[in-house]
Amino acid sequence: GWSGAGNINQNPLFVGGGDYHLQQASPAVDAAETAAAPALDLDGVPRPVPAGGDADMGCYEWRLSGLELAPGQSGVAVPGQAITYTLTITNAGNAADVFVLDVFTDTQGWVEAIQPVMVSLAAGAHTTIEVIVSVPAGTAGGSSSHAIVRATSQTDPATVDSATLDTAAANVADLSLSPDHTVNLVPGLVMRYEHILTNNGNFTDSVHLTAQSSQGWSTEVQPVVEVPAGEARTVVLSVTVPGDALAGTIDTTTITATSAASYGTITANATNTGTVLQFAQVNVTPDRTGYASPGTTITYTHAVSNTGNGSDTLDLTVASSQGWSVTVTPEVVSLTAGASSTVEVAVSVPSGVGDATDVTTVTATSRFNATVSASVQDTTRTQARIYLPLVARNL
Repeated sequence: GWSGAGNINQNPLFVGGGDYHLQQASPAVDAAETAAAPALDLDGVPRPVPAGGDADMGCYEWRLSGLELAPGQSGVAVPGQAITYTLTITNAGNAADVFVLDVFTDTQGWVEAIQPVMVSLAAGAHTTIEVIVSVPAGTAGGSSSHAIVRATSQTDPATVDSATLDTAAANVADLSLSPDHTVNLVPGLVMRYEHILTNNGNFTDSVHLTAQSSQGWSTEVQPVVEVPAGEARTVVLSVTVPGDALAGTIDTTTITATSAASYGTITANATNTGTVLQFAQVNVTPDRTGYASPGTTITYTHAVSNTGNGSDTLDLTVASSQGWSVTVTPEVVSLTAGASSTVEVAVSVPSGVGDATDVTTVTATSRFNATVSASVQDTTRTQARIYLPLVARNL
């Protein structure tokens, strides 16, 4: 080497092969007089590197390339939509550098764009980039893509960093439940409604089923039904109609299907409207027994009840087994469901009748359904009078 102040008599450790850039261990690094050095090296890099230090001897400043690309991320996207990941790229070298970004791995080909694809950063500086991943429409739920985004230093192509992006296709629900029903209901019976549950979503759905009666009646339905994508299942809803349900009562029971997914049409409903039919039922109480003398009238009272589930008008009739004169008051009774009324039956015993027994049948007949009736019997017994002679005794 050359003797004299500031000169170094050592191997400068050039890269070699005609490349006069310095290696990191070169004794020429930070060995020059900064004030005497040119402002720029032959690559146009401002001296010194790093700023504020000492310049390197030779025509090039030694530079250490470095970068960081982070963070790796995972996400979920609805098929037919895109998800955007934001990454931070940092120049970890000791000099300004240019970095090129590309997709190193993309198992599904879902990466749509990197914005921007090239960045220039001063030493220690950072910026953000966006990676747009689009999930194709119609993709099955749960399908996934594994992508690796890579950044490469243009100063040193061997300086590379990457970030991993894992994207899953969302489970998207699309449920339908049909048909609605309108029916008549019979008190005391269980009504079964059948519905078709269709899964038009992109995954096998565990569908939860619930039912609610507007009248608060008891309902039963299978709680969970597994339905593969594109298929349908029959579900049965049972509604118990109370035995005391009044005629004309309208119940609307709604069955609701709820998907396990968070996206799409996650609920579906069907309504079942039922109207309670009227039935007739009559009761008359009690049977009675009485004694009467010929030429007198005996009166019996009875309770007539409408034990059906709707308002009804009852016709009262009487029939004497002896053909005696019998009346019933009133002859017509109108009663709401569950109501009762009192009627009187008057049996007239003819004069001159000897010992006799009459059975009068009292019948209440529904006008709503003339085949429905109820009866009681009033039994009346008579006894002929015996006249004894008057005998006088002499004492």
